[in-house]
Amino acid sequence: MKIIKRNSSHDRRKQDRRLGGHTLESLSALLSSLDFLSEGVIIVDCTGKIILINQYIKSIQGISSNEIKLNESLIFIKKEVHYAFNQFLSTLTEPNKTNNRCDLILNTQPQASIAISCFPLKSSEKEVADKCLLVFHDPQQKNTKWNYFSEHYNITRIEIRLCKALVNGYTLAKYNEEYHVSKNTSRSQLSSIFNKTDTHSQPELLQLISRFTYS
Repeated sequence: MKIIKRNSSHDRRKQDRRLGGHTLESLSALLSSLDFLSEGVIIVDCTGKIILINQYIKSIQGISSNEIKLNESLIFIKKEVHYAFNQFLSTLTEPNKTNNRCDLILNTQPQASIAISCFPLKSSEKEVADKCLLVFHDPQQKNTKWNYFSEHYNITRIEIRLCKALVNGYTLAKYNEEYHVSKNTSRSQLSSIFNKTDTHSQPELLQLISRFTYS
């Protein structure tokens, strides 16, 4: 897994080698252990300075300079998001005041949002957390299990969209309206999915999907 390290000078790398109780290697290992999520992950210190960032951040659709800046520090452009994140960071160095997590929302596009879960990182040697782990949940990015399901049955991207809609409780009529699809088109897509998965009804299809995506 490619990890981008944000310490540029030799002196700073040497000085910050322990990174307040976490070695650079241990933080890199943490990011690697989260690789199965296939989601963007960033680790920052209590000032918002970026320590480590994984490669999935760049693949998240919708993140732009209008929403977030990834330079030396992590900066959210929207005031309300920036304020909420800084408020969470301010609790990291206060004993007994660190929140368990903070959830942020980036409205990147109409009808599309990216959820960000922020978690405090506390070393065993300290009473307070001095770093923050951010996980970017991109709803438009394929989940690993969904990806495996689509590859296993050769399901197309559009057919996966229909499958996800059915899992979320959509009727075909609601799906047609939401995605501006004709009744004949959605029925044809569903028939194709039935043929590929050797299922014969929506309940049977949903049962099969659950084995792949929720097991």
